[in-house]
Amino acid sequence: MRKMLFGILAVLVLAGLVSWGFWERANKERLANALEADYQREFYNVISHVEQTRVLLGKSLVSGSPRHNILYLTEIWNRAADAQVSLAQLPFTDINLSASRKFLAQLGDYAFSLARAGANGKQLTNEDYNRLTKLYEEVGRFSADLHQMESRFNQKGFRWTRGLTGDWLRPASAEPQAPNDLSNFVEIEKRIQGLPALIYDGPFSDHLEKIEPKGLTGKEVTSSQAAGLARSFLNKGKKQGYNVVHSGTVRGKIAAYTFTFDPADAPGLITVDLSKKGGHPITMINSRTVNKATLSAAEAEAKAARFLEANGYPDMLATYTIRQGNTQVISYAYRQQGVVVYPDLVKVKVALDNGEVVGFEAFNYLMSHRQRDIPKAKLTEAEVKNKINPRVKIENIRKAIIPLDNGKEAFTYEVKGKLGNELYLIYINALTGDEEQILKVINQPEGNLAI
Repeated sequence: MRKMLFGILAVLVLAGLVSWGFWERANKERLANALEADYQREFYNVISHVEQTRVLLGKSLVSGSPRHNILYLTEIWNRAADAQVSLAQLPFTDINLSASRKFLAQLGDYAFSLARAGANGKQLTNEDYNRLTKLYEEVGRFSADLHQMESRFNQKGFRWTRGLTGDWLRPASAEPQAPNDLSNFVEIEKRIQGLPALIYDGPFSDHLEKIEPKGLTGKEVTSSQAAGLARSFLNKGKKQGYNVVHSGTVRGKIAAYTFTFDPADAPGLITVDLSKKGGHPITMINSRTVNKATLSAAEAEAKAARFLEANGYPDMLATYTIRQGNTQVISYAYRQQGVVVYPDLVKVKVALDNGEVVGFEAFNYLMSHRQRDIPKAKLTEAEVKNKINPRVKIENIRKAIIPLDNGKEAFTYEVKGKLGNELYLIYINALTGDEEQILKVINQPEGNLAI
């Protein structure tokens, strides 16, 4: 009888082990497929954004309407930035795409600088049209290469996760990835590296590439230390387990570690980038689906403010907010001695279904943040008012530090005023009285856009 019991027990244990093995394999396949789906989506996003950028560049070359050109150029800025973000999410381990990301950043920034100049009444010059034509041609080549890769990937059944972090990411029946599957990206990078320098008055101009980040503090951290800091950043205000399913490094102005986490008890994957120096969070993206909105913009802003406070970002002021689908994106600027410091910018994305923070970006803050020696203003508010066009109805005046196109900063008065029903932000230098900048605020159903 005892032998029979032992036999039955052995069979049950074996059955349990087999069941556990099947469950573990199924779980790993679920993670691999989810991660693969994320990478596939980001790749197709790159293709879409680059293609749309090319179309918009063509429209800007054809358009004879300054008003429409401002819209086209502003949208180029948005699309190029989106392409850059999606490209940064792809798991390149042996290919450095810094030139491609820089190209997209400069393209978008150059378009935005033209849109801003157009909003101030300046016309495109022949030199501007020549630059836009060359950029249109180069983006066309970029788009063609991406479509060629798309076709080859579909033919070969390419998987981004194959061999990425271990054999569990590769189906047993899959053949090893060919070494030249990503060769088009190498060719794109070589071609872009050979392009002439793009010199213009903008924050991504080649002559400003040597600017070092000012907001990084602390010592160099290891990858394991950075993973712990990332978990701590994600866990503020909640208790949740996070498994690392991918890790790597990011090159650029801020050298960083990148991690992809799978929450133990929540849907979606979360990508976090942290600086190697000090382990500061740079970006966080949660890929989960956000369901029907139940929170207001004000409630989302309150959630974002508490998140920033919990993660060591005091004295932040919400400056702009915009609705994106079922999420609310709030931009925050640092305040020092009551002065709004716009270069020290942080963005927080809040899910409107439950108030969870599903996006975070602090690149500008880490590049610029420091305690500034703010001088005493030489102009009074009354003197500033006298410098404003009398047709403008002034609503509010406050002190602000703003970034300039040449990489410097200006201590200003920010004057919010209306001309008719149109809202403007006018920046008057607090030391010289010069008009530094004018932004037009465009009201949209989702939020406001200042150009």
